[in-house]
Amino acid sequence: MIERVAARRRMEKKAAPAGGGAGPEVATGGVRVRIVKLYVRTLEQLARLGVRRRPDQTPLEVSARMAPEEAARELTGVFMQARYGPGEPSEADFDRASRSGAAVVDHFRAGGGG
Repeated sequence: MIERVAARRRMEKKAAPAGGGAGPEVATGGVRVRIVKLYVRTLEQLARLGVRRRPDQTPLEVSARMAPEEAARELTGVFMQARYGPGEPSEADFDRASRSGAAVVDHFRAGGGG
């Protein structure tokens, strides 16, 4: 009898291209992927705080339950552009999404409601 055992792969940083090009984020999908992962991670944090996304909800519907409103709108807008838009988002877009996601999570951690 053969037993299958799943192998674990270790994440390794890939060397930057010669000439100082982009770093490891390019090897893992670039800013677009980082923004999507940030959004998903934010939703996971909110779920642990009691704000859960139903499977049938769109990002805009989820955003309506988040607070503060401006940060929720910013995070959702950057996510939707990264996920569904045609162009590659910038590092500034990632920074905006990161700040907005942190503001939303901090709001609910402090006991704020949606």
